[in-house]
Formats: sequence, C-alpha cells, structure tokens
Amino acid sequence: MTITLTVSEVRQALQRAAGRKPAGEGSPSTALLGTMFHRVISELLQDDTEWNVASVVRDLEPDLEEWKKVLTGHTYDRLLGPLLTNQAGSLRDHGIQVMNLWKAVQDAAQWFADLWWQITEHGTKSMSPSDWFRVESQVVRELRQPDWTESVSLLGQMDAVLRIPGEDHWCVLEWKLGQTSPVIDIAQACLYHLMLTCGETAGGSSALAVVSFQPGRHEALFQSTQFAEAQGRLLNLIGQMAGVTGPRSTRAAVDNRVISIDPEAPAAAVNAALNAAGVSNAGVSTANSRPAAVSCVTSDTANPAGPPEAWLSETRDRILRVLRKFGVPCRESRPPVIGPTFVRFSLFPDGGIRQKKVLSGAPELHLHLGLPAEPVMSVVDGTIAIDIPNPQRESVAFSSLLPWLPETDETLGCSRVPVGIDLSRRWVWCDLAGSESPHMLVVGTTGSGKSQWLRAAVASLIRTNTPDTLQLLLIDPKQNA
Repeated sequence: MTITLTVSEVRQALQRAAGRKPAGEGSPSTALLGTMFHRVISELLQDDTEWNVASVVRDLEPDLEEWKKVLTGHTYDRLLGPLLTNQAGSLRDHGIQVMNLWKAVQDAAQWFADLWWQITEHGTKSMSPSDWFRVESQVVRELRQPDWTESVSLLGQMDAVLRIPGEDHWCVLEWKLGQTSPVIDIAQACLYHLMLTCGETAGGSSALAVVSFQPGRHEALFQSTQFAEAQGRLLNLIGQMAGVTGPRSTRAAVDNRVISIDPEAPAAAVNAALNAAGVSNAGVSTANSRPAAVSCVTSDTANPAGPPEAWLSETRDRILRVLRKFGVPCRESRPPVIGPTFVRFSLFPDGGIRQKKVLSGAPELHLHLGLPAEPVMSVVDGTIAIDIPNPQRESVAFSSLLPWLPETDETLGCSRVPVGIDLSRRWVWCDLAGSESPHMLVVGTTGSGKSQWLRAAVASLIRTNTPDTLQLLLIDPKQNA
C-alpha cells in the first residue's frame, strides 16, 4: 500500500529539528498577510486573469520605468487593496506588518515589470505568462527506493516553475514574505525540485531559487549539482517519516534538536537540518525521544478500526459523482484519513478546474449525501479536504492521554491542556497562559461531550501541577457537571 505524505509534513519535521524560531533576516509577518502576498503574486503570473503582468503592460509604450509605475499602481488598486479592505478588522493591530507587506508587493511588482521587460525583449515581443511560468502547480509524485518496503506518494503545491520556451532549462521558484527560515525554505524547494526530476519535467539543466521579500527583495539561486546529496538525504527522511525503511510499519516522529545553519551553503544547511533530524547518508536513525508539543498518538490510544472499507469506498465514489454532476470533476489524491469523529477525503481537481469552484460544492454534497450539516471543505497541504462525520464515532479514554502529558514543573507549573485528537491522531494542546488563547469557548449539542472534555482538561491540569502552582475557580450555574 502506498503511504502518502505532504511537503508540508516534511517541512514541519525539519522545523522541529531546526527549532521553531526563524533563523533568517527580515521583519516578522503573519500567516494571513503571507497568504495575501502569494495570492497577489499568483494573480500577476496567472494566464487566466485580466490582472496579470502581460495584460497590464500590453498597451503601454516600451518604457521600463512606465511599466514599473503602472504595474505597481495596478497591483495595489486591483489586487492588494481589495484584500486589505476585506480583512480590515483582522489587520487592525498589524499596521507595521501591513506596511511591510505593501513594501514587499511594490518591490515584487517592479521586479516582475523588469523581468517581463527582459522576457519580451524590451516590449518588442508578445508573450503570455503561461509560456514561461506554471503558477501554484499541484504536484503528486510516487517515490520509491530499493530499501523501502512500500512506495511513498508525496503531495504539494509549488509556488511556481519557470521554464524557458524552446529550451531545456527550468527553475523551481519559491516566494517568501518577511522573516524567513533559510534552511527550511531551501529544503522545501529541494523537495519540489526532486518531485519534478522524478516526473515529466526531468531533463535539461535545472535550478531552484528562493526569492524572499523582507520586505526588500533577496534572491538565492542554486544549481542542481549543489543540492544533489541533500535531496538523497531528504529521501531518507521521507522514508523514515512514512515508516517504510524497515520492518516498522508506523510513521516515525522527528524530535526537537536546535541546530546552527549557514544559509549561504544550501547543501551544508539542509544536511545540518537532516543531521538534527537523525537522518544519515547510510540510513535512518531510530533514536527515540519524548513527544513534541503536538505529539503523535500511538495506535493503542484510540480505537483505529473506524468505518468499514465498503463505507469509505461508497462515500468516496458518491462524493466524486456529485462533484462531477455539477461540473467540478475531481480525483482522489490520497487515502481517507480516519479521525475519531470525522473522516477526511482528499481530492485534486481535474485540469482546468479551480479550487474555489470545488469548495463551493459543500451545499450539494450536504443534500445529495444526506449529511446532517454541510461538510467542512478546505485546502489542506495542496489538496481539497472534505470532512465527513465518522459513522462509527470513537471515544478516547483519559488513560490514553497520560503518557503524553507535559512534564510537571514544580516551580512554574503547567498551563497546557489537551484540546483533543486531530484527524492525524495527534494530540493538540492549548496553553492557557499563552497570549493567543487565554480564553476558550467550548460549544456543542447536548450529549456531544462538552462536560467530559472539561473534566479531562481539569484532570490534566491537576496531574501536571502541584498545589503551589495551580488554583482553580469553578463556576457551575447548572450544578450538574
């Protein structure tokens, strides 16, 4: 059976090994602003939009400075400005980050104007962005090594691939906004390059480039010969994570070990991260470690049986039929993920179908599948994730949580409580002392488990604290908890 991993999962494993804090330069940004930045870049290079760089400069005089001025104004008026207006409430406290985003977008627009000036030979040739760029490409590649017990399907969504028309030269492009993690960014680009060299894009001379806007532009370009060894070791890490490198059949975790890196040496930098992850040239380390903050749940923490195979196959086929009937044909991209209360089906839209159109199909699936509510549909790791209620909902015993409780600190105590188990059967934690979650609102229908969760949260606090580090004030208006 093919094991499925995503590029995001491999990136997260390297982040845990390298330490969570970014090691690069630049001003910190937010996930929302990063999404906006990537959306603007995509619109400038997409072929099916009137806002791309070619459409904007097509009727202008061949004057580079004029191109830069017009494209910069267009990028704000048509692309970034509406996004900022729609998210004004969420961005109220991020004025500096928004200003840095605008500076980055300005720099990107002028860079693309300069790039398009060169591509069109000073505006004398008519070109389409699709002649040169593949933007936000979804890639699925099956990988296999001689010592693996199973093949591994790796999924991801690249920022862009640049290919010179009529020539055998191509380059993987990764865009980054704000403070970067140079090693992790290079490793991610290495993964996408590896996926392409295993597929139809193989051949010719190739490279990868990480272009970061911090907000000023910084470019790092590497030829394929510079990271060939690192890609081999990334394959070892993938094999370790998928659990296919030996007799073990469960995925391995990568522990937290802080490392020092050199962003100017791509092979050495990625190799340092892989050393910290316990991956050698010859094989994979099997050293055990204490679970990280979000820890993998072992197979005996919850009943993994889940719904029968027949239900999974039938539900998948019904989802695909409904979407096809309404003009959004898709295909399954990875096996269903069975969580305690939901089953996640992952799909890729067929060629020419935009993700937004697939995501609009939730009401139709609600009706035609006879679900109690609309399914939750989202883009996760470059795939369309559809979460359907598990017909055989599982209970998770508190005893299964005990091995994963944080260590007790008799001086500072522990403010982390378990939120629950995610679809990947990993414990998710909330730090009540953290600035992002000082309050929690737990909602649900009668009998859905709100009181049981509260008891588990209180019990976990009691187990990880002492009378000197924990005080509880409990108010129970109904007096039946």
